[in-house]
Parts: sequence; C-alpha cells; structure tokens
Amino acid sequence: MASRRIVALKRIANDMREISKCPLEGIGIAPAEEDPMKFIINLEIMMGLYEGYKLQLLLLMSDDYPIKPPKILIYPNQMINSRYHHHIFDAYEAGYEGYKKFCFDLLDNDFHMNTSAEYTGWNPAYTISTILLQVQNFISNPDLPEDHLPNKAQIEKLMKSMEKYAKTFLVKDEKEVNLVVHTW
Repeated sequence: MASRRIVALKRIANDMREISKCPLEGIGIAPAEEDPMKFIINLEIMMGLYEGYKLQLLLLMSDDYPIKPPKILIYPNQMINSRYHHHIFDAYEAGYEGYKKFCFDLLDNDFHMNTSAEYTGWNPAYTISTILLQVQNFISNPDLPEDHLPNKAQIEKLMKSMEKYAKTFLVKDEKEVNLVVHTW
C-alpha cells in the first residue's frame, strides 16, 4: 500500500513540474490543505456558450494514480449544474455533500460507464495537464439537445453568479500555510 502511494506521489510531482514548465491557458492549480493528493483548480472556459465562465474544482488523486483516474468535483455554491451541462450531477459521497461531479469517462465518477470502447476511458499515460485540458474542453460543450440549451438570459445569470462566489482555502506554500480567499 505504501509503495503505491509513493509511486502516485512521484507521478504527481512529475505532472506538477510539467504544469510549472508549460502553464495551461485558463487553468490554475494549487495544493489543497496539507494533503498532497488534493488540489484546488481554477478553470476558465475558453470557448463555446460559456466562454469566460470560471469555476473552481477539487482534484482528488488516489494512491492508485496513474493506474486509476482522479476524481474532479465542483466546489459547492457555484451555479453550474445539469441545466447548463448534460453531464453534471450532484455528488453524494460522504464528506462531499453539496459538491457536483461530472459524468465523464476520463474521470473516476462512480457512473459505471463502458470505458472499454476504443478511444474512451482512462489511460495511465494521461497527466494532470491532459486531464485538466480535457475537462476544460468537456465543459465548453454542454451536450444538450438544441431545444434545451440555455438562453441568453440564463447564460448571463450563470456568468453573473461567479461574481458572488467566494471560498477560503488553506494553501501550503514552501514556507507556511496561508489562508487564501478565492473570488473571481
């Protein structure tokens, strides 16, 4: 068990070095609390109906990373939901009440999807960078039927909602733990 965690931590460190060398447009990442397996993600949608929308995600890595995919949850109190994206649902995991999750075959999402079809599912070659870019692209395509797409007023309401969102985090830097208030 300990050796799996060591492998996962080494891989996460490599993935984070990759992000440090090649930052991702519209995506920020920081460690969450004191847990080396949790990260806060700030993600801006770069195209599509929700271009410019920013949301905050929690990236949860397991001791089995990269063999098993990470889990990504949407922090509570953000307006985006299944009304705006066909594959966003409430998360019911213990300790994560109020969060939302994605039904996306690339992530650990508890939806028991068929990921054995060609070009679907998780691959251990994926890195944190590739995961985050895929999620950014995934959110930009709401995959809703034409007659269920949000109208201009609903999209404006969604965009305005991010101005009211704020969350306080403990973020560990190299010297100390800081309280950071995140707002858009």
